[in-house]
Amino acid sequence: MQKNRGQVDLSQRLFIELGTSLYLESENKKESASGKLIGMKVGEYLIVEVSGSESGDRIFKNQGSVKIKYLNIEDIFFFKSKVLLKLDSPDELVFFEYPDCVKSCNIRKHTRVDCFINAEMVSEELNVPGVITNISPRGCRFDIIDKKISKDLYNCNVSISIIYGKGETLLLNGNVRSVHIKNNQIILGIQFFDVPPFVLSVLRELIPDLQI
Repeated sequence: MQKNRGQVDLSQRLFIELGTSLYLESENKKESASGKLIGMKVGEYLIVEVSGSESGDRIFKNQGSVKIKYLNIEDIFFFKSKVLLKLDSPDELVFFEYPDCVKSCNIRKHTRVDCFINAEMVSEELNVPGVITNISPRGCRFDIIDKKISKDLYNCNVSISIIYGKGETLLLNGNVRSVHIKNNQIILGIQFFDVPPFVLSVLRELIPDLQI
């Protein structure tokens, strides 16, 4: 598993904490799996504990590269890597090549405003209370209060429901673009679909600092 040290600047460590949730995706984007970083040797390899799935097995058997995404400081980063070794027992662990280059997905095009708004996340199977802790016209951070729900929410379409005025409801529809687990708290990065002008105007009234 020795990596050519000449290809890596050992002073450039990954800004990623052990325990960070990872999203693993095949080159053709047909297979995906979730995992958690549990160890690394700078310049040589990363150790990822993965959730067992047939889709994940197909990723790791493939000789092509794997795209790995993670959330750090509310931005999504990614890098490509190759599987060095896979262990099935006692835990399902995968050793990946240490990346030469890490890039930002740069999906955020609007500055988010810090806030604290009680809301609910609604999908086909869920109705979960939580708090919007920052927001822009294109997305928000949603902190989940109910920690017992499934953590497999990446790429799910959801609606964020906000009660305002005299019991009126504001709905923001979007897609979960990141899932971050910190101290047993689930933090979602949600990218909105097109937001109607009326909804934007109500948001502006609720959050005066919001730039639209």
